[in-house]
Amino acid sequence: MQENKNAKKFQFGNPEYLDMLIELYQGVAVDGSTAYFPGDEEDEGLVQPAGDEDAAAGGRFSGDDGFENSPMSTSSRKRGTSSCDNSTATSPCKKSKSPVVKLMRGLLTSFQSDCEKSTQLITELVNRKGKSREKSQNIFVEELTRCQQLAIECGAPEESVEYFCATQLFAKPHNRIMFMNMKSKEARLVWLKRWCQQKNM
Repeated sequence: MQENKNAKKFQFGNPEYLDMLIELYQGVAVDGSTAYFPGDEEDEGLVQPAGDEDAAAGGRFSGDDGFENSPMSTSSRKRGTSSCDNSTATSPCKKSKSPVVKLMRGLLTSFQSDCEKSTQLITELVNRKGKSREKSQNIFVEELTRCQQLAIECGAPEESVEYFCATQLFAKPHNRIMFMNMKSKEARLVWLKRWCQQKNM
């Protein structure tokens, strides 16, 4: 603090306007390129004859040359550029999103899309399976009802042994198909009687 008196301002903590400084200079690289020292004009290669040095010195402060050799114009020529526009120094630069964040958002979007497609596919499969099962059940009922009618028509009333045997046989699909494919009533009745004999009914 003895060497730098300005450092005493920070001995009790940060200044109250620290947030404003951060907002003002955020994104601005302070590397010395914007610094200006009076008298640097002579070091920039502006060589003049010895007799004209006094005239040049007088003209520098006389104002006859406008603002070409003024400290402000020299400072503006030396001022470096930054990634942010100086005209909007009060607003912080908009930082681009991290590649990792972009990658994670892309993966999340793709995952959600895949989940929606999988859910839709599973729903369609369940609906198809349910419809197929319902259709099979309806076919079974229709075939069984048809075989019962054919058994009665061929001469096997509901109270007969042949009809009781038929109710057991018609539980299997191949027996129903075989019974419906027979050409005559007599053939169906003989087929039922032989099954009764085989089962000792």
